[in-house]
Amino acid sequence: MAIRPADCHKLAKASLVTGLVSMAILAIALFAICIGKLAGIWRWIYVVSAVAALYFNFVALVVQAFLKVPVF
Repeated sequence: MAIRPADCHKLAKASLVTGLVSMAILAIALFAICIGKLAGIWRWIYVVSAVAALYFNFVALVVQAFLKVPVF
């Protein structure tokens, strides 16, 4: 089933916000790898930021999947 044009605006806005948050969190993870060398507290910062980015990506997947399901 195709997405109606009225739903595309909501889908784009939700994807944009979730994508920006996920990219910001992944930037922190990249900083922990490159600059912190995963030493000391940087290892925990990397783990927490990677899990948070995975969570936001999964939430975006679920939201977009439910937007494509037709309403009765």
